[in-house]
Amino acid sequence: MHDPFDEDGASDHLDIELDVDPAAVRREQEFRPVAPATPPAGPGAPGRGPGSPRAGGAVPPVAARESAPGPGASTSPRGAWVPPAAPDESPSNLRTFIILGVLGLIIAVNVYIQYWDDWFPPDPAEIVARLSEDPDGVLLFDGETYSANWNMEPEIVGYVHQVGRVRSAPAEFITHQLILVTGEYADPSKVEITDMEDGNVSWKAPTQPKGSIEMLYVIPADATALAEMKKLQPGAWVFLDGDLLDGTLVTPDEVVIKTLGGGKIFRLRAVSVETPPDE
Repeated sequence: MHDPFDEDGASDHLDIELDVDPAAVRREQEFRPVAPATPPAGPGAPGRGPGSPRAGGAVPPVAARESAPGPGASTSPRGAWVPPAAPDESPSNLRTFIILGVLGLIIAVNVYIQYWDDWFPPDPAEIVARLSEDPDGVLLFDGETYSANWNMEPEIVGYVHQVGRVRSAPAEFITHQLILVTGEYADPSKVEITDMEDGNVSWKAPTQPKGSIEMLYVIPADATALAEMKKLQPGAWVFLDGDLLDGTLVTPDEVVIKTLGGGKIFRLRAVSVETPPDE
């Protein structure tokens, strides 16, 4: 078979020209990897293997043509293809919202159960109607027994500083807090009394005041006593008829109560508004 190439490697009748833009070749080689060269066909035959121009094989393309960018792809300022960003593998936002919503609902229900009576206390008139006592001073409330020792003849007088509902009382029938003051405690220019959020009070004065400050946690004996107490206004001089807890109040679950927040438990039977004495 006639070899179309002579000994110098030149062809006497085959003329091949490749019309290739050198700038395009450089641009494509810059952004596209070049396939590895085909290894020689056999020992001692460099350039003679299949695919070699000198062996009559196909001529490999100079460089792969640029492919059109697919969906989500972008190009650099120089026109190079950039692969699309990886998909977001974070957990589903919907699932996260559902979990947070369930947790929030559980917390809200627990708070609702724990603080319902503080936020929306029952009507005191309804509470008084459910309360009774026997001759020995034992209180009966909703069929449960609360034992107590009472001082039947206390003398409690003073100016009304504050009257209002009790928060977080250990027994539901302790409905109101009543603060009475006498002497210099009743003079705002001498003693500053601050009502605390927990139901207590604090006071401050340049010197030890003369007089007294009394905090009472009230159990209304009946609807009449409750109505009289609710009419009280700050600054009124009052005389209270009732029973002061002398010892302890024991709840059905055996909780022993002596005082509440530094105050005394008082079983109110009647209220008398009187003219204040000359001081």
